[in-house]
Amino acid sequence: MSQPTSHLGSHPTAEPNGRAPVRVLLADDNPEIRRLLRAVLTDAGIIVSEAADGQEALRRVADDPPDVVLLDWVMQDGGLEPARELIESHRMQDRVIMLTGRFDPRDRRAAMHVGIVHCFVKPPDTDTLVAAIYAAAQGQTLATNHAD
Repeated sequence: MSQPTSHLGSHPTAEPNGRAPVRVLLADDNPEIRRLLRAVLTDAGIIVSEAADGQEALRRVADDPPDVVLLDWVMQDGGLEPARELIESHRMQDRVIMLTGRFDPRDRRAAMHVGIVHCFVKPPDTDTLVAAIYAAAQGQTLATNHAD
């Protein structure tokens, strides 16, 4: 059995259930949030790599595209513009999930306009977040509204 690693360049062959592991790039400027989410996602069998801001996320995606990007809405260099670039330039349509510390319907509309389907308020319901990540990795969406 292959062990999940924190390096996106590692590609384990499959999980015991036969499903290929999902590789997520977690971009958040708060190291504590990254630590907590890494623990939850790793426990769910997801391979996690980290970026401290949107520009680092863009570089990492260009070097080795993950299956899904989990991106904080409010970072020093902004979250929406890197999300837009990921979707438009790196073909990450339906594979960028936004996290936000607050819910504002205008933010949700702006995210949808860019092409972000999943948007979670921190702290997210971890079961729903994990389900959204697996769905996004397969190019699917969940029918629930996570920001309510």
